[in-house]
Amino acid sequence: MSSGYRSTPQGEHSPIDSHELGFDDTLLMTPTLHPPSRPRLVLLSCLSSTFFLLLLLLPVVIPDDHTQFDFPRFGVNDLLRILDPFINYPLLYLLFNSARPAPSRTLTTLFALSSVLYIFGSTAHTMSALLKHSIEQIKASQGASMIPAVEEAYVYTRNVWEHIVGHYMYAAGVFFASVLIVVVHFRASYPPVSVFRGWMLVYSGTLSGILYALVSTQLPYAPLIGIVVFWSVAATIVFFLWKEGDLGIRRCATRPIPQIYAWSATVALILTIVWTAIKGIKGRNLD
Repeated sequence: MSSGYRSTPQGEHSPIDSHELGFDDTLLMTPTLHPPSRPRLVLLSCLSSTFFLLLLLLPVVIPDDHTQFDFPRFGVNDLLRILDPFINYPLLYLLFNSARPAPSRTLTTLFALSSVLYIFGSTAHTMSALLKHSIEQIKASQGASMIPAVEEAYVYTRNVWEHIVGHYMYAAGVFFASVLIVVVHFRASYPPVSVFRGWMLVYSGTLSGILYALVSTQLPYAPLIGIVVFWSVAATIVFFLWKEGDLGIRRCATRPIPQIYAWSATVALILTIVWTAIKGIKGRNLD
């Protein structure tokens, strides 16, 4: 059984750093003495928010023109869905891995598991959408109703694999990755800046909040879940920021990543509450 010491060439013993064992028991304690570059962190956060929102909206707003490629029933919006995890998750990983000290093995493993959730959900959603659109086009070209077996397969693919499995796994992957990013960056502390100089934090947090709200309102029964999750996340981060004395306008950008995510959760909470008040709690209709 290890005693927590390593042998040196001279026969002496020195303590083993807990970080080397794959865990870190000081996640929310003393700020790191060598925090990562604040402009780099904020820029990565802005890029991540922008690309996430673009790759969520563009496949929806681009018309389903499936004559743009030689492949049948494949369009630009389908290509964007396929590219999504190749662009978005590397940006999240760069943001996660920019923390100093470097994330522990345990946290890195958890981040890898969140990537599995995200990528599997994105793939399930994309493949289900391709199959669903193919069936829709066959039906439209023939001008007749589908036979019951095909109609049943179509509804199952759309409701279960695209709207529930795909969307919920995608959202869960992003959620857990975001939590881990906040955890690993919480110790990075900086001098405050003015609100005008911290506009990129507001930009990134607002875009992320809009993204989270859009995802929440488009998942079956997710608006109610979103309200609970967004409130819990915002309240937790705000509590720790208040505890560290980094809450308020005068403490702008002192802990940029947690402050961005606190703002994004607050924006998402407000938008989701407004949506729920107007549309109800069911979210996407599965009929």
